[in-house]
Amino acid sequence: MNAQAPTASGRLPAMKKILLVDDHPIIRQGLAQLINGKVDLMVCGEAGDASAAMKLFQSERPDAAIVDLSLVSGDGFPLIESMRAMAPEVPVLVLSMHDEAQYAERCLKAGANGYIMKSEPPAKLIEAMYQVLRGGVYLSAKMTQQTIKKLHHGETHAIGNPLEQLSNREFEVFRMMGKGLIPAEIADQLCLSPKTVETYIARIRKKLGIRRGGEIALRAAEWLRSNTPR
Repeated sequence: MNAQAPTASGRLPAMKKILLVDDHPIIRQGLAQLINGKVDLMVCGEAGDASAAMKLFQSERPDAAIVDLSLVSGDGFPLIESMRAMAPEVPVLVLSMHDEAQYAERCLKAGANGYIMKSEPPAKLIEAMYQVLRGGVYLSAKMTQQTIKKLHHGETHAIGNPLEQLSNREFEVFRMMGKGLIPAEIADQLCLSPKTVETYIARIRKKLGIRRGGEIALRAAEWLRSNTPR
């Protein structure tokens, strides 16, 4: 399922199958119409949660996947990691409403090949799709410059965003606490034991220097409000 070299026109020489993962049917319908409108792209399957996505990923053997970061069954990080583990040659493009400054680098570390926000025009999504199918990485020009600057200056977690210290699972738990979920609810949604979630919360508190138990939920809620598009 290796991506082929593009033709002189920039199009790919063979039909490429795309798997869509988004928990909003209307969004999936719009994406399908956009992608199927291209002569060299076609949607081979649609899923609204991680479990259904992995079944289709295995059965349909897509050439690429477009994955929403926020799903009803939990965040998309574990899904990205599972896809990469099953078929590392298949590129994953994250399509999200969340600010790329907060999420793009974390998605790339999880194994994604690109990140694009839902606020971008449709043409940008197609551009991103072709980019990752060719074996490239897609980020906005602004995010690319930020990443290069960060690498150039050798920024570390200590002087960067404190949340960068969190693992993807810890970050996921932090976000869910910001939504008002209690540990038992988080455990249920992520299919984890309550004890495991409490362990993640303890690690988050330690990494963020939080002493009081209730403070972590307040800080998570504050962070979520400031990083959710209005």
